[in-house]
Amino acid sequence: MGKKLAKHMTTAEAAAHVRMSMSWLEKRRADGTGPPWHRVPGTRRIYYDQAELDAWMNGQGRPGANRDGAGHGLTWSDMADLQPLKIEQESPE
Repeated sequence: MGKKLAKHMTTAEAAAHVRMSMSWLEKRRADGTGPPWHRVPGTRRIYYDQAELDAWMNGQGRPGANRDGAGHGLTWSDMADLQPLKIEQESPE
């Protein structure tokens, strides 16, 4: 069998794939807590590899890794364990 070609996705396609908004994905890319991403050399164009997105969503990928492999942060499975922030109001005196 032949080698399977990588499926490259735009930010919009990747956001739909992980069922999040484009702005969420862009923020995670900026702060290093999202899925691995790549930049087309010599351009500002960003793309995501579908296999890397799938691995990231399953908790097996490198969280927040950019094209150089650097990164840190939450994986998709880590996010499932997050609890909503509870804000307590101060009582009037």
